[in-house]
This record gives sequence, structure tokens and C-alpha cells, in this order.
Amino acid sequence: MSGDRSAGGDPGPEIVRLRAEIDVLDDALRDLLDRRAALALRLGHLKRGAGLPLRDPVREGVVLAHVGRPTGAFPDDDARAVWERIIAACLRVQEEDDPPLATEGEGG
Repeated sequence: MSGDRSAGGDPGPEIVRLRAEIDVLDDALRDLLDRRAALALRLGHLKRGAGLPLRDPVREGVVLAHVGRPTGAFPDDDARAVWERIIAACLRVQEEDDPPLATEGEGG
């Protein structure tokens, strides 16, 4: 990907280098998202076992306040939107893991 040529011709070595660095970060972000989803899945199992709801709006607010603070070049509103999507995706991982209820004659 980083070696792709743009429609305007040769992008130059600095652009190629920066794109390669972005590719590395993208891979790391994907790995971190997968790790976060795996932890959310484990958390969902624990919550189910304790009879707790999967969604915790108070905790979501704490997370958004923590990660939504101004930190640098990435726009704050966009950072919040990204985290809202990450939280929603992790909740979906938990919900989709919800084991079906046993029907009569099926382990119950």
C-alpha cells in the first residue's frame, strides 16, 4: 500500500516513507482493536455470569471522558465519534456472543 503511486505520478520518497509509517500504525491500531474486542468478550461473559447488563452507560461516559480529552492533532469531535463506534462495536461483540436460551429437551 505504501508504495502506491498517486494519480499525479511519483509521490516522492518522503510521501512514500510517511505512508509506510501510517501503514504500520494502521496495523497496530487493528491489532489493538482486536485485543480490545477480545477483552470486551471476556467482560461480557463475566457480566452475564454475574447477572449484570452488558451495556453500562456510566462506564461508557467514563471511557469517553478519558479518551475524548484533547491530546493533539486529531480533532476532538472526531476522536469522540471514533470511540463511540469502538464502544458500540465491542458491545455488539458481547451481544452476538449471547448464547441462545436452551429450548425444552435441550440441556434444560
